[in-house]
Amino acid sequence: MKSTRTIKGAVICLALWGLCQAVQAAPTVVDVALRDGGVLAGQVVTPQGAPVEGVTVALRCQSQPWVTTKTGKDGGFRFVGLRGGVYQLASSQGHGIYRAWMPGTAPPAAQESALLVVSGPLTRGQNDPRYYEPNEHPRLRRFLTSPLVVAGAITTAVAVPVAIHNADEDEPASP
Repeated sequence: MKSTRTIKGAVICLALWGLCQAVQAAPTVVDVALRDGGVLAGQVVTPQGAPVEGVTVALRCQSQPWVTTKTGKDGGFRFVGLRGGVYQLASSQGHGIYRAWMPGTAPPAAQESALLVVSGPLTRGQNDPRYYEPNEHPRLRRFLTSPLVVAGAITTAVAVPVAIHNADEDEPASP
């Protein structure tokens, strides 16, 4: 009985952990008001708020091909002739999803322009400590998120209670 509760508890914990991971991965959609002429204006900035010049920004709506532009000295960019809808903005170092509203139809909380925050230099396949936060441990994170480690943890979480339960049944009754 006790081992059954333990197994149920482990399964519930794993399910909740998976749910939390799915919620974290869900993208945030930002409401933006288009300007007259269907202009989507925006700015590319660093996490500290400094504008980034010369970044290629790509815009996409559903299955339409990407349209690109470059940012100016102030990090600003513009796309002209758009209609209301959901758009994805992306650069080599950041991306976002924006719900564009035609002039006069945007909700009060909508922003006047899209703000695209880029991260630090992208170093795929490398492990340069200069590009990580001071308390961040990239090797540990990569190890703990490895599919083999996750599968091992799940297997252990299921196998240990089953083994304990089976061991309890094998013990002889005391006199």
